[in-house]
Amino acid sequence: MKKIVLFIAFVVFANVSFGQPWLNNLPKTKTSKQLTFFDYQKAFNDYWKPYNLDRSGYYLKNGVKTKASGW
Repeated sequence: MKKIVLFIAFVVFANVSFGQPWLNNLPKTKTSKQLTFFDYQKAFNDYWKPYNLDRSGYYLKNGVKTKASGW
């Protein structure tokens, strides 16, 4: 039973720790209650800007059209 609980806890932690890296671009000067939709939108767009995505979430990687994971 302990092994199952430990495994589930690991999977949940791993899933949360690697999700949405663009959240690191949120302003550090505001608390979570002070953040607005526009703060989240800017953080998301700033994260993906270097990839030059098209409107459908694809970019060119080594000449191959690739779907942006998490976009």
